[in-house]
Amino acid sequence: MCLPTRISLLLVASCLALFTVEASQRSLANRSGKVLADPTETEIHDLQEREHEQVAEQIGEEVLNLLKELKEPKHCGLRQFQCRDQKQCIDDWARCDGNYDCTDLSDEDENDCRNYTCHKGLLKCANQRQCIAEEWMCDLYVDCRDGSDEVHKTCEEQECAPGLIKCDGNVQCYERRWTCDGVLDCASGSDEKNCHAYECEEGWQKCADGKQCINSSWICDGKQYCADGSDEQLCAAELKEELNWSLCLIGVSVPCDNGLHCYLEKLQCDGKEACSDGSDEWNCEEYKCPSEMVKCMDGKQCIYLEWLCDGEVQCHDGSDEAFCDLTGSSTETNDGGSSVDDYMDFVGSTR
Repeated sequence: MCLPTRISLLLVASCLALFTVEASQRSLANRSGKVLADPTETEIHDLQEREHEQVAEQIGEEVLNLLKELKEPKHCGLRQFQCRDQKQCIDDWARCDGNYDCTDLSDEDENDCRNYTCHKGLLKCANQRQCIAEEWMCDLYVDCRDGSDEVHKTCEEQECAPGLIKCDGNVQCYERRWTCDGVLDCASGSDEKNCHAYECEEGWQKCADGKQCINSSWICDGKQYCADGSDEQLCAAELKEELNWSLCLIGVSVPCDNGLHCYLEKLQCDGKEACSDGSDEWNCEEYKCPSEMVKCMDGKQCIYLEWLCDGEVQCHDGSDEAFCDLTGSSTETNDGGSSVDDYMDFVGSTR
């Protein structure tokens, strides 16, 4: 069936035409399945007329029901606004916000919006036709269509919303956490003045020059946030001792040389860098592998015993699979010896 749940009169006509053509083609064949020879134009016209009437009767009732449904008004919820054509519902807070949401544009009707009371947390623009968020007043971005949210006189008299601070000159508000963060938010620059005397918010910390506050979690994270670079300068020196044994699990994890991270002890000299400075792969020739691991021929990598002769190359030098034709693919040799011992003899490896 080509009818959707919402149908236009044009689509109805198209469907009728489609059914008529298909039905006419079926009627031009007799019951034995043979096509009538050379039907006249009159016969074709008569068949199409009869099929058209039959199709119209079949779908007519459904079309009328759908058209009736389209004309019925929408029932909107408590916090919704019904558009004037009664065919659409929108959230009530979207009414008189300067953006058209109703297809008939009734949600921004000038006369209705003049009498409309803005929701809590919103303010009316000077033309009384639009509501905007309180924090949008005097933020240097024009949100009211009439520009009244950024008029100098208005901003001098306007109180900042809770949690906001007024810039010097009384024409702009900014969030408290933006004070002395190294970014100018006030046109007057007052949010970045007298920062030496400013006490950072809880969870924030001063940079070494005393001019900027940054989030404490940003210190030694590999990215520079302080303009003087002090949040990343002291990491390797002062934090290393504290990190070595207070944050790393003794006997389980090991601190990287730069003191920024810890890595599992079994990952040392495994051929893959776990530290950002690569220190977990340093001095591997002198490193002794754990008991369940064995050195590759180059002496720079430890692999698990069960990886020997398993058909997959794990050693960077390929030595874990190079001796298998001589010792066999099992960890036990035919004479009862261990292929691990044979391997270590073969490559000169030590654990």
